[in-house]
Amino acid sequence: MFGGAEFAAVGDLFQYNQSLWQFDKGQRQNRIHQVQNMAVSQAGLWREDLRDLFGLTSARMDSYMTVSTLVMGFCNSLYYDGRLPDSTPPWLFQLHAVVLSSAYVFSLLS
Repeated sequence: MFGGAEFAAVGDLFQYNQSLWQFDKGQRQNRIHQVQNMAVSQAGLWREDLRDLFGLTSARMDSYMTVSTLVMGFCNSLYYDGRLPDSTPPWLFQLHAVVLSSAYVFSLLS
C-alpha cells in the first residue's frame, strides 16, 4: 500500500497547512482586536463631543443667567422708580403694569 515516503509527504503537507492556518488565525485575531479598538476609540470621541456640547450649554446658561438678572433688576427699577405722570389714563397704567409683570415673569423663567 502506502510507503513511508507517502506518509512523510502527507505529514509535511499537514505541517505546511498548519503553519499557514496558524498565521491566518493570528492575523484574523489581530484584525478583530483592531476593529474593537477602533470602536472603543470612536465611542470615546462621541463621549468627548457630548462633553464639549454640554460644556458649551453650561457656559451659555451662565451668560443667560447674567442677562436675565440684569433684566429683572431693570424691571424692578422701572416698577418702583419709573412712575408714570399723574395725567396718564388708567388703561395705560394697567397696560404698563402688565408689560412689566410679564417681562419680569419671562426673565424669571429664563
